[in-house]
Amino acid sequence: MNQTKRIEWLDCAKGIAIMLVVLGHAVTTSIRTDSLIAQNIYNWVYYIHMPLFMTLSGISYQLAQSHYQNETVGNFVKKKAKRLLVPYVVYVSVVYIIFSVANMLPKIGYMMQNAGYGLLSFKQFFLGMLLGDNFYCIHMWYIYVLFILSVLTFLLKKYLPRFADVILFVFVVTVYIIQCQTGLPQVKSFSNMFCFAIWYFLGLKLPISKLNKCIGYGSFLIGITVYLLTYFNVFSYASLPGWFVIDFIVKGCIILGIIFLISMFCTYKNKFLQYLGNHSMEIYLFHQPFWGSCFGSVFYGVLHLPLGFVVIASFVLSISVSLIIGYFLRKTKLKVLFGLK
Repeated sequence: MNQTKRIEWLDCAKGIAIMLVVLGHAVTTSIRTDSLIAQNIYNWVYYIHMPLFMTLSGISYQLAQSHYQNETVGNFVKKKAKRLLVPYVVYVSVVYIIFSVANMLPKIGYMMQNAGYGLLSFKQFFLGMLLGDNFYCIHMWYIYVLFILSVLTFLLKKYLPRFADVILFVFVVTVYIIQCQTGLPQVKSFSNMFCFAIWYFLGLKLPISKLNKCIGYGSFLIGITVYLLTYFNVFSYASLPGWFVIDFIVKGCIILGIIFLISMFCTYKNKFLQYLGNHSMEIYLFHQPFWGSCFGSVFYGVLHLPLGFVVIASFVLSISVSLIIGYFLRKTKLKVLFGLK
């Protein structure tokens, strides 16, 4: 796979991953409660979407490693802060202000509370922002954790290049086992980092150029087969000792298969996926909570509009409105506040 094609593949993969993220948020709790199909979609999306996204983030770092070699710590942290930390702080703050004002309006406040977005004190908001655990913007944990993992990876490779991979491997495996066995830590962002850092490491070390048909098709078929067998209760590994190792292998096989399939079939016909991948930052930021969970919770849970209509409308609006917001922000100096290029 040459460099150009590799970039095209990565864009397409990010496009698919961001659509899965949006779909998962469009299928809200009230919708899942009333629809077995929606619950099944949600289960599958949440089984694979963040491991896939984290693996792609690791691959992105891997592909950019040569550019990082001559970077100083200060420059690297500054760039990552502008790309990730500043948008994180700005966006969660904007959402907090909007939701706080909305909660003070009689009719809208009533709907917000019924939809699960009641008034949050400034102390609760600020503490949540510091810890990466935002009540109104739960999805922002990914941006928060990605910043931490990126800086940690850079520092280890900068100052301990011979031992960086070993240290990272021991770290991600240890925290993965802790999270799977104990459910700790309780703070969502750190709990998710413990759970998903191992996928970031997989992306860092994945030998993309060595993927072939045997590995790609084989791993995908194995992963999907085991997943379906467990899903339809033919057998279950959840009660087995070391079940999380099997779970990692199954998800890993599916992810490897997805990567291979996209790299094989990502051609000029996939401009749509490439476009979504190129603009995944603004979609990830702006789709939640307004057009994802909030839209579904209000229009289905409170106003009782048809389920199918709400899911489709939420999915389409989450992507299209986010892209429109990003388009206009790029024409202003405000784009730097949201990490847009």
